[in-house]
Amino acid sequence: MLNPMYCLFEYASKNNYSLQINPASYINPHHLTYFKFVGRIIALALFHNKYIDKGFTLPFYKRILDKPLTMLDLKSIDEDFYNSLKWVKENDLEECGLELYFAHEFDVLGEVKIHELKPGGEDILVTEENKEEYVNSMVSWRFTRGVEEQFKSFLEASTRLSRYSGYNTSTSGSWS
Repeated sequence: MLNPMYCLFEYASKNNYSLQINPASYINPHHLTYFKFVGRIIALALFHNKYIDKGFTLPFYKRILDKPLTMLDLKSIDEDFYNSLKWVKENDLEECGLELYFAHEFDVLGEVKIHELKPGGEDILVTEENKEEYVNSMVSWRFTRGVEEQFKSFLEASTRLSRYSGYNTSTSGSWS
């Protein structure tokens, strides 16, 4: 069920075999049901102190525990993306003549899609004054990029079980 061949999860990058939710999982019409099932299985494994032989990305675990995600967390899953955003933060975009907008193109199953980081983002130029907002928006998008419903289904099943078992993921991540 955690095998990337089933399209529910994918490897974080070509050099990182940690798992993250696959934004293309919608290709399976029952994918949200499967995420509920996977969430329940993982919660049961935690409840029974069983080892799961697949590792998720650190940002995935942080989202489960409702911990804030940072730009540095990107480095563990997509170092090229992290380095690009770091470059944007550290350099003067106007001096370099680089035109960036509050929109990002990405590929899902061979189809190029555009995600606006804010309303009207395709027409909003990134400047020195707003580049921090741009970087923060890109970081947020990279962690959620079309997987909000899947993550909610995964979490719903695991938190439902945790309510009955006494495991508290919302505070310390330990048994109460």
